[in-house]
Amino acid sequence: MASREALHRLIEELPERDMPAVTRFLQGLHATTDPLLTALDAAPLDDEPDDDDFDGGLTEARVDAEAGRGITIAIEALIQGAGLGKTPLRQRDLSDIAGTWQEDPEFDQAIADQDRMDEQRQS
Repeated sequence: MASREALHRLIEELPERDMPAVTRFLQGLHATTDPLLTALDAAPLDDEPDDDDFDGGLTEARVDAEAGRGITIAIEALIQGAGLGKTPLRQRDLSDIAGTWQEDPEFDQAIADQDRMDEQRQS
């Protein structure tokens, strides 16, 4: 087994042109000491089939993209969302459920008190 001094000596004697390759090699060795990376490297490949129930629509999106429909669907959604579609977009402000904004000085003061820093804890 080589000692650190012997390794240092070998590195010192290497030609400059070999430094990038040696650096990459040593970084690779160093990375393999990370248990997470080691576990990820040893994990089996995912060989489960993709389907929409499993991947949340990814399979359908890939099929649409291969057929050239992906961008069209996105553009249509943007047009509809902007209210420029064939059917007008119905929007609600929910004021009948949530009410409307009313100024509340006590609430404003409570928020201002929370925003102030506790000077005793700062020292």
